[in-house]
Formats: sequence, C-alpha cells, structure tokens
Amino acid sequence: MMTAQWTAGRSSMEELVAEGFARQRAYRAELAAVPTAQRRRCAERAVRTRARRLRGENPGYARLYGEASPASTQVPVLEKRHLAAWFDDFAAGTGVSRAEVAEFAGRPFRLGSRLDTYHLAFSSSGSSDEPLPVLHHVRDFGRSLEAFVARGVRGARPDAERLLYIGLIDRHNGGNAWMYYLGGHLDVVLADVFAAPESLLDVVLEHRPDVVLTRPHVLRALAEAAAERGVALPAAHLLSVGEALQPEQRREITAGWGSPPHNSYSTVETGPIGYQEDATVDELTVYDDLHLVELLDVGGMPVTEPGVPGRVVVSTLYRDVLPLIRYRVGDVASWRDAELTRLSFPHGRDTTVLRLRCSGGTVELPELPLWSVVVPGVRQYQVVQTGPESLLVRYEPSSAAAAATGTTLRDAVVSRLAAAGCDAGVGVTVERVAALLPDRVSGKIKRVVPWRPAGHHRPL
Repeated sequence: MMTAQWTAGRSSMEELVAEGFARQRAYRAELAAVPTAQRRRCAERAVRTRARRLRGENPGYARLYGEASPASTQVPVLEKRHLAAWFDDFAAGTGVSRAEVAEFAGRPFRLGSRLDTYHLAFSSSGSSDEPLPVLHHVRDFGRSLEAFVARGVRGARPDAERLLYIGLIDRHNGGNAWMYYLGGHLDVVLADVFAAPESLLDVVLEHRPDVVLTRPHVLRALAEAAAERGVALPAAHLLSVGEALQPEQRREITAGWGSPPHNSYSTVETGPIGYQEDATVDELTVYDDLHLVELLDVGGMPVTEPGVPGRVVVSTLYRDVLPLIRYRVGDVASWRDAELTRLSFPHGRDTTVLRLRCSGGTVELPELPLWSVVVPGVRQYQVVQTGPESLLVRYEPSSAAAAATGTTLRDAVVSRLAAAGCDAGVGVTVERVAALLPDRVSGKIKRVVPWRPAGHHRPL
C-alpha cells in the first residue's frame, strides 16, 4: 500500500483563488440580509434567467433545450450523459476541449498541477463508472472553497490552523485540488486513503490536526489503530465525506475520537452541496450561497413535501465559467423542512440498477431498496451482483454482532428482492468480512455493485 503524504503547508493564496474568496464573502454578506424564502425565489428566477441566456449563447445548452422553453418553470434537466457526450459544446468559449482534458488527465500527476492559467480539469467517474471531463475556472473554484471553509471548517472550529486530508492523492482529483488551494488558508497535510491505518495514525499523531477530512471507514480504522496502540487521538473536528455514514460507524467513530463526525456532501462537478451542522441530527444544510438545490420526482416535478424522496438536482449559481443548470447528480434524498433549506443524507443513487434474471423473467431493481436494509449487529454491508442471477452480500459485524446476523441480513435482502417481484431464482450468499475494501478507482466503499460484463468501461 502507498504511504506517501504531501504537505501543502501555509502559503500565500493564489491570486485567482483569493479573488474567488473575496467574491464569495461579499456575496454571502449580501445574502444574509435576504429572508430565507425570498432567497429561494431569487435563486429560482436566477436559474431561469441564466437558462434563457445560455440557450442563446452556449451550444451545449442550445442543443439540450432544443424546442423546450427555459423561460418556463420547468427548465430541462441536465444529465451527466449530456455533459459527457457534448462536453465541447458546453465548454465553448473556454478554449478547452474534451481531448485536452483527456490528455491532461493522462499526464503524470503533480500536486497543484492544472490545465492552464485559468482552469482546473478532472476526470470524474463518481459512483457511476462512466467517465466525465470536469472543468472549473480557478476563481470559481476559490468561491466554492471559501463557502466550504466558512461553514465546514470555521463554523465548528474558528481557531483551526491544521487540516489533514486522507483521500486520493495520486491523480487529478477534486478533493486533493481543494486541499492544495486550501494551503493558502490552513496548514494542510494530504495522505493516501489506501495507506495502512497504522501508517495513517503516525501522520495523525505527528500533524495533530484540528480538522480531519476523510471517508468514514478511515475514521473508524484510525480509531481502532489508536486503541490497539494505546494512544489518544487529537481533539479534531471530523468531516466524513465520500460515503454513506452508517449509524454503527458513527457510534464507533465517536467513541474512538471523543467527538462525532459531521457529514459533508459534495460532488467534483458541483462542489459542496450540504453540510451537517449538528452531528446529532442526520440532515444537511444546503449551500444556498452556491446553489439552488432541488428534488424532483420520477416525472421531473419538484418535490417540496418534507420526507418525500426525490432526485437531487443542482444549479451552480456561483460559477461564471461552465455553469451547471439543473444538473442531476444521481443521488436521492428528501427535504427535512418546509423551507427547503435542509436535506436528508442521500438515501442512495437512482442511477445504479441491478438487472436480475429471476424465475419469472428479468427484473430491474434500483439501488434504493437494497441500500436501505438495517440489521442490528451489522456495521455496514455491500451487495455485489456476481452474475445474472446471483448476489453476494458482504458485511462487517459490529462488536455486538450476534451469531445469526448474517442469516438475518440475507433474509432482509431476499425480502427486498421479493417485494420488487423477484421472489425466486436469484441466489443470495452472505460473507462476513473484517472490513469492506474501498474501490481502487474511486476510493469509496460502494454499497451496491452491478454485474459488469467485459468491456463495459469506456475511456475518456
């Protein structure tokens, strides 16, 4: 395993990033005087106004909207497949092409490298395994970074000086770019998410971070490593990113670190979307100083009733270059308040579908029913489709796991299959593991993994 770490250190903030910081602070100060309900109405009008302008100025949006009128309430949704297929059209005017992003992404990685003077470029597959070129103007990137610092870091630790990021540090990735440019604001150390927990513990004990940002399974593994070594972890503000934070994980992380983790929800395409301000409440306050966040039902209509699941759609109002208007990120969540300011944690993805061959024929099963199984004694689990009619369920037991936990989990999964119309013909096996392994591409522990026939993945 890699054990490399890089120290960004405290440095002068890059000029364009600093300009983004200043713009975002000024905008948020203006926004603070606007009542919450009015903010949302203003954001909705801004989306429609920008959509009309982009339809006339941008070839990508002109193609997407076609004969549809973005002046109406229902501006057409931008799908990931549109960005992937028509990137050069959407990026028109930037001087950047899909081929240039692909060439840049294929170069040897260097921390802080960027496409050109003004642009950061990434190749993102997220949780879908479908390659997507991502482009940010450095100034816009600074705006999103300032919003994250103000809420995710300074909101809980106004005195924070040192931050440790444990993530993907060997590739062109939004996370390590964020942390590199944050080096102008904090002392930052970056460590490899695939390194052994014992090595990462050495980094934690040496750096003594005020803030730790990483995956929940890493936070838990660090707590276990510290307990085995008999050392105390520093009193740090814990930011859990990239994966679903499970109740058993949160309990163990809190016990090991002495403080609970806060969920932070973002995508490389949009930047930060929501932040868990109260670690005891499973909800995310949306960054309304960056976006208009919407939830849509299967018919594309807005969901405004608290507790009703909908597909997450984000309009990036802070971006001057390559703005995303009503971009569907692929997650499903629900509102927690009538004012539409607080989201649930994502319930799962609506882009992941298992196609299972059952006794009555082929059934398409979305991720959500399988993602939401809760069994006492199970810390977290993963459903992997191993063939057209077979599933493997791997699970980590909690310290309180009973002998029958695996059987109970299998029965729960079989019950979900039956409810979806697949009550026979699919074999479900259960495997108990000490720890689920993260995917080597994304660094995430993917909860539901479809069967991938040979040749499925496409190059960027």
